[in-house]
Amino acid sequence: MSSKWAKEDFVTGLSGGPLDEIIWVSLAAPSAYFLWSALQSRLDIFQNYYFFAYILDISLNCMGLLLSITLCSNHPKSLNLLFIIPGILLFLVKSPSRKVLRKHQGAGILPRKPFITAYRGGMQIITCLAILAVDFHIFPRRFAKVETWGTSLMDLGVGSFVFAAGVVAVRPLLKDTNISMARLIRVSIKQSIPLLVLGCARLVLIKGVDYHEHVTEYGVHWNFFFTLGLLPPFVTLLSGIYTLLPSYALLSLIIVSSYQFFLENRGLKAYILTAPRENLLSQNREGIFSFIGYLSIFLAGMDIGRYILPRKPELPYFLFFSKRSSERVKVFLMLALWATFWTSAYLFSTNYFALTVSRRMANLPYVLWICAYNVGYLLIYFMIEILFFKKEEDHVDCVPSVLHSINYNGLPTFLAANTLTGIINITINTLAIKTIPAFLLLTAYILTLSLLSVHMYQKQIQLKL
Repeated sequence: MSSKWAKEDFVTGLSGGPLDEIIWVSLAAPSAYFLWSALQSRLDIFQNYYFFAYILDISLNCMGLLLSITLCSNHPKSLNLLFIIPGILLFLVKSPSRKVLRKHQGAGILPRKPFITAYRGGMQIITCLAILAVDFHIFPRRFAKVETWGTSLMDLGVGSFVFAAGVVAVRPLLKDTNISMARLIRVSIKQSIPLLVLGCARLVLIKGVDYHEHVTEYGVHWNFFFTLGLLPPFVTLLSGIYTLLPSYALLSLIIVSSYQFFLENRGLKAYILTAPRENLLSQNREGIFSFIGYLSIFLAGMDIGRYILPRKPELPYFLFFSKRSSERVKVFLMLALWATFWTSAYLFSTNYFALTVSRRMANLPYVLWICAYNVGYLLIYFMIEILFFKKEEDHVDCVPSVLHSINYNGLPTFLAANTLTGIINITINTLAIKTIPAFLLLTAYILTLSLLSVHMYQKQIQLKL
């Protein structure tokens, strides 16, 4: 069997793993942030970054996640305890440091919020790690993308990437509530063109070098960059509906519920799973129709963003009792409310209607799962922030440098990760690499990405794609 076919077979026909394990493995990200926050707030270790501080930062927020998906994948609870227990001890026995606070950055209606930066940075790191690690035996097959039905860490990662993009995509609308449709169209086109170009470039390179690919993931020609690139213009097209239905979450539910109806009652599910690949539509049916689910996830992320991004969040009318509450209480209430809603909706869809998650179709339970997970994790990050840091502290002091740097150039970092993954796969036979060499190679890979991101942030180089 050729190396290409062997690699394709390695990621084909998988059924994923249990939800609780996925949660414990991915909890390594907020657990590492918990320990970092304890060290920063109690010992000021990261107040002024130096060599040891950078090593410790990368060890916690990069190497900890690498361990969780490789060498410690069978013991995720123990790994999380290694982060959490020292953090709890520091919290209990050491008083907060009395450092002189720097002037709070991020003036205006949309200040930078540490928990959002930490959440997006952690999600980005584990996503970048998984896209390369999946090609090695050290990465458990239950974490790789499932063929059709089931849940896995990588299925969670791709949906979370879209949700996180939606959270910050609402910023232009919050900055200018009277933004014109013409400007919205210009902004969406500006955002889309680079992503669509990247999608086309990836397609040409994949076909040109005969790179291994999993056709049932998105189709023959479609790839994730096309999905990302089409989200902004479709959201703009839906902005007219939003004026009549002022809730991105409700709009998301209407779209994905309608999509689920056609999957179950109009033969769409059978078409996506079994239709012969005879034309451009049927060849790319997974990518084209799953886009509906990803659009719903993106809209749900935007709905959360409009509540947690502003300095003075406006809560829905039914939370009238909290109108005089502080900003932090309002954010906590909104995240707790939506985490409960999305989780309940997911459980209802899978238990009462007996629906099964399918990332391949991005169906209703998949969308609900992604939303429930991400809002829940945002809530965890937010609770860590309010536990260790005062509201007036500087954003930079409350976020690990590596997470802030990767978030600063999020999409370019993701593109660099894809490029390095391609180079490594073309250069070596990843299936022949044993456990320790694979771990060392993945270590070098994430160190390269993180140090590149830190260097670009220090030089204030931000690539807008």
